[in-house]
Amino acid sequence: MLDVTFNTPSGLTIRGSRWGNDSAPPVLLGHGGGQTRHAWRQTAELLSKAGWLAVAIDLRGHGDSDWAADGAYQIEAFADD
Repeated sequence: MLDVTFNTPSGLTIRGSRWGNDSAPPVLLGHGGGQTRHAWRQTAELLSKAGWLAVAIDLRGHGDSDWAADGAYQIEAFADD
C-alpha cells in the first residue's frame, strides 16, 4: 500500500491509498458518508491480488483530505474532485 495525493481543480488536496501495479486496470473505491478510505483496505488488498490497481480515496471533508472552505459537499463537488 502506498499513500497518494490528488490536487483538485478547486485547489483541494484529496488523499488516498493505492494497492497493486500501475500497469494493471484501475478501480476507484469511494466510501460512504461517515467512512474514510480505510474502510476499503481488505477489499483493495484482494483486488490487487486479483490483478487490479485499487485506489481508495478520502472524499473532501473526510479522513485526511482537505475540507472545502466554501462548504461545497454536494455530489457534483465530489464528482468534480
